[in-house]
Amino acid sequence: MAATQNSTVLDLFDDPVFSARALTDAINLVPNNYGRANELNLFPIRGVATTYVEIEYKNGVLNLLRTAERGARGTAGLRGRRNVRIFKIPHIPHIDALLAADLQNRIPFGATNVLERIQDATNEKLEDMTSKHHITLEAMRMSALDGVLLDADGSVIIDYYAEFGITRKTVDFELDVTTTEVKNKNMEVLRYMEDNLLGETMTSARALCSPEFFDAYTTHPNVKAAYQYYTSQQEVLRNDVRRGFKHANIFWEEYRGNANYVADDGSVLNRKFIPAGEARIYPEGTRQTFQTYLAPPDAMSEVNSAPGPDQLIYVTQERLDHDAGIEFKSQSNPLPLNKRPALVVTATI
Repeated sequence: MAATQNSTVLDLFDDPVFSARALTDAINLVPNNYGRANELNLFPIRGVATTYVEIEYKNGVLNLLRTAERGARGTAGLRGRRNVRIFKIPHIPHIDALLAADLQNRIPFGATNVLERIQDATNEKLEDMTSKHHITLEAMRMSALDGVLLDADGSVIIDYYAEFGITRKTVDFELDVTTTEVKNKNMEVLRYMEDNLLGETMTSARALCSPEFFDAYTTHPNVKAAYQYYTSQQEVLRNDVRRGFKHANIFWEEYRGNANYVADDGSVLNRKFIPAGEARIYPEGTRQTFQTYLAPPDAMSEVNSAPGPDQLIYVTQERLDHDAGIEFKSQSNPLPLNKRPALVVTATI
């Protein structure tokens, strides 16, 4: 498609390929390469038609309540309404722009494929915006796994432990003591999880470890021989030995997730998703313990519309003043929720 005699490059953004729906579909096609929580599908996405979720805490379990029309009867059996909480789903907007400098020299004079060149430049911008949403979601999921949902700067959005009066379970593995029976520590964790399933199921347990904890665990005298044997087998298969080392019925793996954020004073700081010297152990094979609830975007066309599992990000575009370019606004509205924070164990060296 070529611009007409009296049109500008910006006029091409009126083409249907740059509509909100087309841009949204395009940005959600970008693969998510950020984070182990995503790879493990630890918090699968479920869309809801509201900007909040209502949670009932009963017998140590967090249950999602169904929405209903105003004036309708509530969900049966909720006599203890004091155990119900409403959580607002976080709104994460991001602004970027495609400016003249981004297109300069990409579109030769007289080119007939101008639209295609602009689409390429737009896709590059969307990929950059997508990556920021994905790493943000990874950080939120890891903090939710820990029972305290954190914002980008580490401030608390929701403390699930405080909300429901749940006590964090911490196990000191005493890895600095050479005589520690590490297997017994694993058994303590597994028995604790099994005692607190309360009707939930689990098939195994996995530990995501800071590098310091992983090194201390795999070099402990009572673990070292088993790890060396495992390592020798993985070297034959050319696998990364930091992924999935099973010992005493728990999979242990190194987790290095971290990201930068801009502090209030403008400085750029780094936050590790698992603190140094610690690990997070959680049950695998659960049915509904971990979930990411996705609210509708802040857009008139999407009001009361539950997003699909492949609609994490929503994008719109708007022309900037003075022919300066096109502004893109992306947004995601996720709430990673650990419905049973009591099942996740904090392990220390």
